[in-house]
Amino acid sequence: MTNKELIELLNKAIKMELRVCIQYMWQHILWEEKETRKALEKTAITEMKHAEKIAKRVVALGGTPATEPTPVEVGETPDKMIAIDIENEKGAIVFYKKIIETAEKLGDRETANLFKEILSDEKKHLKFFQETLEKLHSK
Repeated sequence: MTNKELIELLNKAIKMELRVCIQYMWQHILWEEKETRKALEKTAITEMKHAEKIAKRVVALGGTPATEPTPVEVGETPDKMIAIDIENEKGAIVFYKKIIETAEKLGDRETANLFKEILSDEKKHLKFFQETLEKLHSK
């Protein structure tokens, strides 16, 4: 794998981060329960910061950061919203592990460490969404 291919992976990650940032922001606006609404807003902001950090890394590697998100899917009901969010976080976790592995093979510690940090956040987000879904089903 080359730096160019790594940049392509990072741009895909930016697109994924932009998608969930938009999704979580819209979900926070639509959500009725205050505690979850605030958590969704905080998570959206964290995802935007991820996109920014990844974009800076793309530029450092000589690339141009992506500006368009992958398709956004908000969900029509709280259950559907959270189910979509869980799948997005699971997908990000798998994909970011691939980026870490690729960066390590290329000897790019900075990218690997960035994605280890982001991966930690994504695991926390997944746990939050799984717990939120459990709460919805216990009502």
